[in-house]
Amino acid sequence: MRFFKYCLFFVATFSQIVVQAQDFIDTLLLNEIVVVEKVNYAKVPGQSSQNLTAIKGKSSYVLNLGEALEQNTSVNIRSYGLSGISTVSVRGAGASHTGVVWNGINIQNIQTGQFNFASLPIASADKIMLVKGGTGAQVGSGSIGGTVFIDNQLSLDDEIKAELTLTAGMLKQYGQYLLIEKSSKRFATRLLLSNSTAENDFTYINTSRFGSPVDTNTNGAFSKLSALSSSKLLLGKKSAINLHLWFTKQHTEDAGTMLIPPKGHYTNDDNIRSVLHWEWCNNNLSIDFRSAYLYGYMKYAGDIVSNHFTNNQLNEISVGQDNTLIEWKATINQSLEWMTSTDLQKNPKRNRYSMYGIAKYLWKRLEAALIVRQEVVNNKFIPFTPAIGVDFSASEKITISSFVSRSYRLPSFNDLYWTGWGNPDLVPEDAINKEVSVKYSNNVGKSRYSAQLTAFHNNISDMIVWLPHGSIWKPENQDSVVSFGIEAETDYLFWKSEKFNCGVQLHYTWVKSFSDGYEMIYVPNHKGAIGLHVDYRGYYLNYNHSLTSFRYTNKQNTKWLDGFNVANLSCGKSFDYKRCQFKISGVVRNLYNSEYQVIRYYPMPPRTFEISLTIRYKH
Repeated sequence: MRFFKYCLFFVATFSQIVVQAQDFIDTLLLNEIVVVEKVNYAKVPGQSSQNLTAIKGKSSYVLNLGEALEQNTSVNIRSYGLSGISTVSVRGAGASHTGVVWNGINIQNIQTGQFNFASLPIASADKIMLVKGGTGAQVGSGSIGGTVFIDNQLSLDDEIKAELTLTAGMLKQYGQYLLIEKSSKRFATRLLLSNSTAENDFTYINTSRFGSPVDTNTNGAFSKLSALSSSKLLLGKKSAINLHLWFTKQHTEDAGTMLIPPKGHYTNDDNIRSVLHWEWCNNNLSIDFRSAYLYGYMKYAGDIVSNHFTNNQLNEISVGQDNTLIEWKATINQSLEWMTSTDLQKNPKRNRYSMYGIAKYLWKRLEAALIVRQEVVNNKFIPFTPAIGVDFSASEKITISSFVSRSYRLPSFNDLYWTGWGNPDLVPEDAINKEVSVKYSNNVGKSRYSAQLTAFHNNISDMIVWLPHGSIWKPENQDSVVSFGIEAETDYLFWKSEKFNCGVQLHYTWVKSFSDGYEMIYVPNHKGAIGLHVDYRGYYLNYNHSLTSFRYTNKQNTKWLDGFNVANLSCGKSFDYKRCQFKISGVVRNLYNSEYQVIRYYPMPPRTFEISLTIRYKH
């Protein structure tokens, strides 16, 4: 009841809503939390980044962020099925080493240290950027492998926009998406609602049983309701205020595994997230103030019923200046994280203070950046995290880049306080990240080509590992993990005009990740993706194909899962009628009907088909 009182309070106060879903993770999943300052999307020199914003226009509105990354990048996605958690591993790091920053808020889960990428529909984001490598100096705890930045942005263009999308597909999956936006020269507001449901029953070959019989995945139904609201108001010529409010409500059922049949367990997950941002700018000097609050409630009904309440509050102020040669920004941040849970031996509270600064310098063909960050957590200093990056333009077409950084990860509340198992003496993980890359780009007429080759090396010390102590398991700072590899990316746009464009994107990663002489589990040595798109007079055709090599599934490297490849094909037609645009589209997922497992004993859906109708109005 308290949760819905908070709902009414925020709706009455801010008069806006936003939505997005969260998927069932398991008995350890809890609401995400961790608030940090917003990082400028302008690329930091030396870092490898990929702009994923264009995916929205080429994909289904029900596509979640995990699926988008799987189809359009070479990062490693660990999925527990359509109704399960989806996590991301970048450059051989763990799932808890990938940060997710939404409008300046790091929404990694403070209890598990992870984020469920299946919970975020890409339709709810205006801008998506994947930054690979250590970003701990910019973002803070948990961004050792990389970070996904997500932002909601409004334009002051004096328009009224409305959009409705209806989807239907196999596995009795249905979705509804509604956007309403009104803007003027001084004020803009948007309301975005989405709803998704599925029964999610499908047959699969159960290779874990004798004779590999055909079994049925049942009790995997889910419903996800999300509402996202953003508003922007100009306060004179020099300042503006932005407000984002996001509400989610979801119910997911536990489908069990190939070995364990479903028992009727389920998870309910409700969240409210709000961010108030004031910005002021005069010539080249800027000041930003941000205040945020997040509230979450999760109930897991299994053999026992557990309830979890999470809270985050943040305040920060930033000052920056952009001159011809030097750009700098300094931020002071204070956040308070606290929660109550039936699974923890105490109700933990964490008070964090951070000081963050970045300075960029541009001189002829050289652009360099120095980043420093210092945090104090519960009155204790944690590792100082500096970073330095350089871009050197060897010619108009070739750029050589290098980035060296230190990153860290705070122990999660599960690591510290899980009843009977937690270890309150854990220290933060410490990592050194290094990379060097060469990028080539060339534009000729109506075609465009770019390619990038990157070599990287990561070393994580004081890695938190859960080890057996008699009949129970406890986390310890023990292992060191070394990861190294090569990334290759190409983007070739053959032709771009008002009526026709055609292109191909290729992504490939080769990585080795070792701990105590053994390769890390669920880290494939080879991961690749190819995307083809063709647009002609309102018709479009997209083909995505991802490949994943075999992965070890135990620490001793004696068991593994075979590699797999999955393809998706989508097509559609859009046309205008008066002030409306109509789009009819269809997508086939798992085009070749591959039988595969991303995580052992969790079957993935077979070939499925989905159709959608979108109506857009603009005035």
